[in-house]
Amino acid sequence: MKYFIGQEVEHTQAHNKLTLFVVGLQDINKILKQAKKHKVEHIYLGANQSFDGNSKYAELVDGCIAGGYLTSLDIDVKYVSAVRKQHPLFIPIISVQVPNIESLGPNASIKIDDDITNKTNPGVWTHRVNALMNITVFTGWDKYDNDEEVT
Repeated sequence: MKYFIGQEVEHTQAHNKLTLFVVGLQDINKILKQAKKHKVEHIYLGANQSFDGNSKYAELVDGCIAGGYLTSLDIDVKYVSAVRKQHPLFIPIISVQVPNIESLGPNASIKIDDDITNKTNPGVWTHRVNALMNITVFTGWDKYDNDEEVT
């Protein structure tokens, strides 16, 4: 599956927008053709955790933005440094996989750090996991079942 459409269920700036989800590196002209055909407002690149750090994704992001689309890129945390883009239509989604998060208990924290001390960030940010796991930003797995594959 390369393309599917559905409502964006994750709580970003694109929440509830009709979205074209793109799995893997695809041709920008085909992406834009699918977006226009299905009258979407938002394009989600790197769907199904398919972003692999390839620099060609930058061209896809730029092409989608140039087409006037709100554009997300799902980035595994290990590839964050490969993405250097800020634009009002760009939503970088940093995916941090933490299996069994609830088993860590109420004292668990997530720290946003740097490669090494004082390299690129001004410091660190630490968030209690319980505060981050707020029901207002939670999306259950069942919400992902309504997407439709398109060709």
